[in-house]
Amino acid sequence: MKTILRRIDCLNIDIEFQVGQNARENHDIIDDAEPSDLWFHLAGLASCHVIGKIPEKVVIDKSELLKIVKQGAMICKQMSALKSQAKVEVEWTHIENVTKLDKPGSVSVTNVKKIII
Repeated sequence: MKTILRRIDCLNIDIEFQVGQNARENHDIIDDAEPSDLWFHLAGLASCHVIGKIPEKVVIDKSELLKIVKQGAMICKQMSALKSQAKVEVEWTHIENVTKLDKPGSVSVTNVKKIII
């Protein structure tokens, strides 16, 4: 697992992003996630899973959430084979909408939103 910190200036905090670098790690970071965390993955393609660790006591409005989502999506893109593509679609949702399947790295996801990075 790789850990990346990104400063979110409007919140005056660093957000930790955990990146699964293989199928087992992808499942492990889901297991370690808290209810307030966000999940990221390339849309329709094999990729790393990224978890944005949102501090539980931090109140986030929609514009602040979007800044965190953009950072998580950029990390997901940068850690993929599509990092040099001009536009990549990244799925994201709250971790509570992610259910691990039996095969390591495989998940079922509901309430997915998408962002182009």
